[in-house]
Amino acid sequence: MLSNKLCECYRNMLNEEKTNEEGQTNKISFTKLMASKGIRYFGLITWPIIVCSTLLTLLLTILHYDTKTSTSLALFLIAITLECFILSFVKNLCSIVGGTCAGYALVAPAFDTKTVQILSQQEAYACGQRCTAMLNGLHRFMSCNHIENFGCDYSSSGITMNFINAKLKTFFAKRTLDGLRYDTYVFFYSGPTRDTGDIALSDNQAVTVNLLLQWWCENGYHEPTCTSRLILIFDTYNSHKWLKLINCQSSFSSCKPGVYLVLQTYRRYSKQETKLIELGQIHLGQFTDLWLKLNSVEDTTADEKLTWKANYMQPKCAFSYYWSEYSFQKPTNSDIELYLNEHYYLKRLHLFYLCLTYIPSIITYPFLYVFKCLKRTKFMLLTPKIIDTYHGFRLFVR
Repeated sequence: MLSNKLCECYRNMLNEEKTNEEGQTNKISFTKLMASKGIRYFGLITWPIIVCSTLLTLLLTILHYDTKTSTSLALFLIAITLECFILSFVKNLCSIVGGTCAGYALVAPAFDTKTVQILSQQEAYACGQRCTAMLNGLHRFMSCNHIENFGCDYSSSGITMNFINAKLKTFFAKRTLDGLRYDTYVFFYSGPTRDTGDIALSDNQAVTVNLLLQWWCENGYHEPTCTSRLILIFDTYNSHKWLKLINCQSSFSSCKPGVYLVLQTYRRYSKQETKLIELGQIHLGQFTDLWLKLNSVEDTTADEKLTWKANYMQPKCAFSYYWSEYSFQKPTNSDIELYLNEHYYLKRLHLFYLCLTYIPSIITYPFLYVFKCLKRTKFMLLTPKIIDTYHGFRLFVR
């Protein structure tokens, strides 16, 4: 199964490599390509099976050591070498390859209602150009990082509750071609908001934090073993009002514990905001443009213009209570048992695998619980400035 997936990724890489007019070949990250195809998940299924096979080879060799011959020893050395090589390869593969990711972007024109009353034709045209540039940048961003693009929608006439309800619920329920949930769901929004930070809709309704979380939990937590996370990237005038609501535990009253959610947004420096408003230099799209540029370069100090302070912005992030405990999806014991039962030659490893899995898990459970509590406390007290999502982009906390 893993070998078939690797061959499929290699064929896709060859198909995606295209030569432009100058004869230069577009570089494609094979690691990102493997992550988009779910190689990590299938590698985690393969790894414990190879461990059981290696240990079983050692056990059988020890039991038949009295009847050893030169041929049997040579075969044992060849077999154990190959198994250790494959074991190391799969382990390293799972450690460097990230998880699967799906993204959706929704953009609508918006203005600061405190400063703009009537739009001229030139202002409306400039707003449309900024929205188009935003969508093009997000489309390139998802394509370069091999993020499954659910869509980049632009609504010039306003967003209705029926539209965003159906769109987000379908997006949150989206699965990979193998029937698995994505590890990460990214929802980008830039458009009109209320003073409270809620998404303003055209039918005089709004999408609140609790309503968005309710949609996420209803469509993303049908399975008890689901460990997907939701990343919100908002480029609006009032999205920073949601930061305290997401940090507050009471916001998750409609969701079960274990919700992994983060909001990436920004705030303007208050000293410069009045001056920039008077000059007409504040508009949506500036945060998105800078965020995309910072995620496309490794060294952000090389250009002084590629800094938040130079653009009079301060990045902000709000994390749910259990965010620090998040890890990419791991195959359950039932998934591995199903795979063992489907292959006749692997059924001999079934009992061996159960012994190696359930017994250590019972012993280590109390220690893992304490470790998660300590990790959660450390993250709350010493939150890093930049967080790598392992999908080709980063989150800027401050």
